[in-house]
Amino acid sequence: MQKQLSFRSLLFAFGTLLLLCFALTACAVKNPAPEHATVTGTALYRERIMLPPDAELTIRLLDVSLADAPAKTLGVQVIPSPGNPPYAFSVAYDPAEIDPRHTYSVAADIRVNGKLLFITDTHYSVITRGASNTAELVLIKVQ
Repeated sequence: MQKQLSFRSLLFAFGTLLLLCFALTACAVKNPAPEHATVTGTALYRERIMLPPDAELTIRLLDVSLADAPAKTLGVQVIPSPGNPPYAFSVAYDPAEIDPRHTYSVAADIRVNGKLLFITDTHYSVITRGASNTAELVLIKVQ
């Protein structure tokens, strides 16, 4: 009888332990992936001119991985009447859309009534391939 009681006690203890493990696993709080991340930085141009009040600065986060194909836009920030440079920006994007094998870039332009005045002509890498989530953009005047 003593052996049978010990076996039952052991079986009960094992079952209780197993049930406790399942309960703790079910109650574990998992940190969800953030819904949005940001690329931040500044944009400026070197010319010593003021923009008209109806100017508009647009910053875009682009997936530039595919050659001979248009870049895919992942995030945009539009700053109306930006004032004087430098311009701080923060472009939100969905981290679930980021593929670590791809290349991402930030580009900017300034327009007045749809007419292009300034644009970036340099690739500013962000997010993957060792790049950070910040960029310092220099725009050039369009002739």
